[in-house]
Amino acid sequence: MHDPEIFARYRGIIDDWEAFAATILRPLPTTVWANPLRGDAATLEAALGDRIRPLSWGAGGYRVAEGVSAGHHWAYLAGLLHIQEEVSMLPAQLLGVQPGERVLDLCAAPGNKSAQLAAALANAGRVIANDRSMGRMRACRQVLERLGLVNVATTVLDARQYPHAGAPYDRVLVDAPCSGEGTCRKLRRWRVDEAGSRRMAAVQLDILREAVKLCRPGGRVVYSTCTFAPEENECVVDALLRGGAPVRSLPARVPGFRGEPGLRAWAGRELDPQLEHALRIWPHHNDSGGFFIAVLERLEDGEVAAEEPRRGPVLDTSEAPRWLGELEGRWGIDAAPFEGWSIFRGGAKSVYLCAGREDLPEGLPRDALGMRLLHTTGARPQPTTAAAMLLGASAQANVVDLEPEQARTFLGREHQSLGEAQTQGCTTGYVIVRYRGFGLGVGLFRAGTGQLESFYPKGWAREVEVD
Repeated sequence: MHDPEIFARYRGIIDDWEAFAATILRPLPTTVWANPLRGDAATLEAALGDRIRPLSWGAGGYRVAEGVSAGHHWAYLAGLLHIQEEVSMLPAQLLGVQPGERVLDLCAAPGNKSAQLAAALANAGRVIANDRSMGRMRACRQVLERLGLVNVATTVLDARQYPHAGAPYDRVLVDAPCSGEGTCRKLRRWRVDEAGSRRMAAVQLDILREAVKLCRPGGRVVYSTCTFAPEENECVVDALLRGGAPVRSLPARVPGFRGEPGLRAWAGRELDPQLEHALRIWPHHNDSGGFFIAVLERLEDGEVAAEEPRRGPVLDTSEAPRWLGELEGRWGIDAAPFEGWSIFRGGAKSVYLCAGREDLPEGLPRDALGMRLLHTTGARPQPTTAAAMLLGASAQANVVDLEPEQARTFLGREHQSLGEAQTQGCTTGYVIVRYRGFGLGVGLFRAGTGQLESFYPKGWAREVEVD
């Protein structure tokens, strides 16, 4: 069994050591948020019933009943919800994005907070999700696709040297790499490394300084970690403030969620008084993980990365009418959902869909932009699974609506036979597959035999609960 005494160096700053020690030995509750692009809170509540209950502080956030595997429910695979730790939802909430803004998430993988931000912008504006790890960004893109987010561009760069080509941004999130002590309720092994925290703090401070430079005057930077270590939390923000960065601290408070102010002193060192505005979260206060959040406003004076955002080249959408024609002709999807979005070639084999009309500025090399909409290698274009999920509800032709057991079979990537009444009007070729009106993916239908071949992605397939 784990020994809470490994965190004994924090005894002096924890209000109730016994409660803390007892809490971190218990499993962490599962929490989710409803994807507003698939419906409202009532939509998710109708799908999951009494297996979820709303969080006290956050509209759209829920705690899942013990023993329920949210990731194996059809609503998860249909993109109605996303699984994310409760405390991990707070930084995006405190960033306070507004419609049409340009947002930079410097340490984005595995993509949870970027997805939150993009959904909050209602698939408009632009979120740039960055991480230095190509492998971790693949996981990020999968999250974005499942949730139907087209207003995100991804980059794979070192956050400490992020190009200023697209700056300044309205909001910048630094969910910094850290020692992760606050995730102890999920870990098999616990480890505290004071020397490692001090080394990590140097990296964190470099990233935070860069974030301030990339943010516009009047904009907001949120710094967060999932560790208890003051060296990586208050001490990093203190070094930024004392170093003359053009920022001021704003109160990091969420009504209905309990937290403590940031520390004003640590290890015999006095810290900047503005640290009282920060939010320090202990697991026993909300039955959650541990976290630290500081909200900073960028001031007018000081170095500014660019007076106005440098605009990227206009995307080549000359082929868009052709692809819109394919969507309307085969699946009865009209052009209305694409207002304000761009359809463009992303290489010889794929067509992409993204919010806005512009690419990223030169000097900001993109990994991906928006969502892959169509595969174009065959005789006829094939919608991606993400596209079928995003557009499935509006499809009027060559659509198959499945019964519960059929949906389970499809999500398990198994082929099946369908009845004539269920496939009336469908012709041989690619069909959009739905369950309870929500797009699940793409199948290949053969009218002569009534066979439906599942094209559900192999990496997404699993045993699933369908009711």
